[in-house]
Amino acid sequence: MSERVFTDRRQPLAWEYDGGRYRPTEIVRRILADATGVQRSPRGPAWWVLEDGRDLPTVAGVPERSTFDWAELHEALAAIPPGHWTTYGELATLIGTAAQPLGQHIQHCPACPNAQRVLGADGKPRPGFSWMDANETRSQQELLEAEGVRFSSGAADPSRHLDAEALTALFEQE
Repeated sequence: MSERVFTDRRQPLAWEYDGGRYRPTEIVRRILADATGVQRSPRGPAWWVLEDGRDLPTVAGVPERSTFDWAELHEALAAIPPGHWTTYGELATLIGTAAQPLGQHIQHCPACPNAQRVLGADGKPRPGFSWMDANETRSQQELLEAEGVRFSSGAADPSRHLDAEALTALFEQE
């Protein structure tokens, strides 16, 4: 099989196992699930290694992605004082990532302090927000209100919002 087959991202791979055509991530996801019972979305091309030891991103000339270091996010979250809030987008700007992966990280991270102080760009809690602590029964809004943040029509008081500039100033004080 020529390397050209591996460099066209639009062309799914033929899987001899079932004769279907899939993208590498789907094949790796199914193998992991069938072999281990683990349900996750791996970065499939990096798991696909050719006989000469190169993975698909290398063959396609795609730069390697490294795992993002969330330590700076954890420090920024710890710096947000009670009675204030910020957005996923503001934090993403501060630490150099995008809002969506940042939100996913916060949702699954037991080491993220003050997660209740992160709201959507509209100042409202996100519907998918959940606590890592199963014993926590208060909503984000209830906890923020207990810290002194007022809500109107479901949105937090904009005067208590910390934008990227304010976050940077707080973060630099730490």
